Amino acid sequence: MTADQRISLATSAQVPPPRAETVRGEWYADGWTSPFLCLVFPEVPASHTRLHLRAFRPAVSPDFALRQDIVVRSGAEFLTEFTFSRLTSQVLTLSIPLPPRDSTGPLPISLRVSRPLIPVLPDKRSLGVVLLDLYPVCHD
Repeated sequence: MTADQRISLATSAQVPPPRAETVRGEWYADGWTSPFLCLVFPEVPASHTRLHLRAFRPAVSPDFALRQDIVVRSGAEFLTEFTFSRLTSQVLTLSIPLPPRDSTGPLPISLRVSRPLIPVLPDKRSLGVVLLDLYPVCHD
């Protein structure tokens, strides 16, 4: 499953979110991201003033039990930072204000985790977070 397909699964019945292109990093078919992920939503209306983000981090191994901070940016602009606490599996849902924009255009979004997670063998990937939803939305 591609990032575009995952994003389209997260749509409401009325208005699908814009599709994103992966610029750097990985958004794997199982939902995990690489420790750094950069996406660009190519044509986002200026009326889309918030970013909907839903992420999951399971506490299934010693590495996963440690605190993990995730920074979200749009280009070079800091949007927010959120934390997964230690020793618990957590789902976080955020509605993040986007920087003001004058017109429709590309919207770069990046996520960087403070501590990459290394799963047990045979999975040799360096992981960030399980990204369930990520798309810009229109809010008044």
